[in-house]
Formats: sequence, structure tokens, C-alpha cells
Amino acid sequence: MRGPVRLLLLLGLLLPAPAVQAQLLRTPLPGRSLAVQYAGSIGLASVTAMRHTRTERIGVGLSYGRVPRAQGGPLDTWALRFLYSPWRVERQHWRLEPLQAGLFIAYTHGLDLRATWPSYLEKGYYWWTPNFRQHLFLRSQLSYRMGDGFAQRIGAYFEVNTNDLYVYSWWPNRGSISVGDILFFGAGVQVYLRPYTPKERTRMACRTRKDTQAAASPRTRRVSLLAALSHRTGAMRGCAMRR
Repeated sequence: MRGPVRLLLLLGLLLPAPAVQAQLLRTPLPGRSLAVQYAGSIGLASVTAMRHTRTERIGVGLSYGRVPRAQGGPLDTWALRFLYSPWRVERQHWRLEPLQAGLFIAYTHGLDLRATWPSYLEKGYYWWTPNFRQHLFLRSQLSYRMGDGFAQRIGAYFEVNTNDLYVYSWWPNRGSISVGDILFFGAGVQVYLRPYTPKERTRMACRTRKDTQAAASPRTRRVSLLAALSHRTGAMRGCAMRR
């Protein structure tokens, strides 16, 4: 039960109240995306909520993944993820990002994993901690631009990663350990949500108000006009009296 609760909290940190934030900033908010991934060193399955810059070159997000008991768990993994997309190729509705690079810092708990080593081990005996890993990853993504709606684009990606401990173990043993032994793969689907723009909402409100006025009956429009003239006449009398 704790896993779903944590997931809801994660999504709540990155995706809530875009209207409130936009009204405070008075600028378009950065893009947002949700991704669901299979494997990739962050659980058997994981979900990621991410915020992107306006150009979608840089993304920062949080991930939650889980390994169930039937697959060797239970293990829960949280990760802070950074993504950089240096270039892209666009053709009509399609976008290909052949090489995206990034890193994620993962914290895993469950089974006997701890943040520190047992006290019977000499301090500094191991330089690494059992449940913290720093991963580097590369990935490619192909996405399709959608029409009107909450989803701006939807894409599929393939990812390869490794971490600090595997690289540290591989380097002095390159003769007996191949690069493929320290690489791990994952694949996922990412949905890019349409950015929220306060100006667009203002234009929509004005358009709705005009449509409402146009749909009003002639009698309603005459009453509104008389009320406006009466208010203006009263204001002019007040000004004359003050003079």
C-alpha cells in the first residue's frame, strides 16, 4: 500500500496547480511529461514525472520503480533524474532525438539494503553505500506530435545505463569483464503534456464572454445598455456636484 501512496505524492510534487503557478509567474510554464518504463535499473516497472525547459532540451524529474517479491523483491527505488537532448530531427508530425544523455541518482530500499554499513566493519572499508547509486544513461526517442488536447506529444524510447560501482569494478578488470556486462537496458513510453499559458486562458475567457453576449436575447441586451447608460449618467452627475 505504501508504494501507491508514494507514487501519488511524487506526481503531486511535479504536476499540481499549473494555473496557480502560471498566474503567479505570468509566463508560460515549462513543459511537463509522464513516462512509464520497463526495466532500466530502476525496478521491474517505473514511472517518471518530469519538467522540461521551453525548448525541451533539458529535463528534471523524479522516478519511482518497484521490484515485486515474485521477481526478487520487494525493492522500491526513488531516483532524481536529469536529461539533456542536444539535437533533434523533425519531419511533419514526427520528431527523432537520436541521442539523449543524462544521469539519475537512485536510492533503493527493501530486503537488507541500508544507507550505511554494519558497525562491525571498519569505517571506510567500503567507499560505496549499499543503496545509493549514480547512473549514467544514453537513450534514443521517437515521438509523434498530437492534435489539440492535453497531450502535446507521445514518444517511445530505448535506454542503456550503467552506474558508478559497475564502472569502478570494470576498469581494473577490463580483461575479464566486458563492457556489455555492466550495461543495463530499459524501454518506455513518454507523454508530453501541453504547456499551460495564462494568455491562452484569458483569450478563451474573453471569447466565451463574447459568445455569451452574442447569444443573449435583444431584450437582455437593451436592459444591459440602459443599465450602463444609467450608471454613466449617475457618475457624470456626481462629478458635476463635486465641481
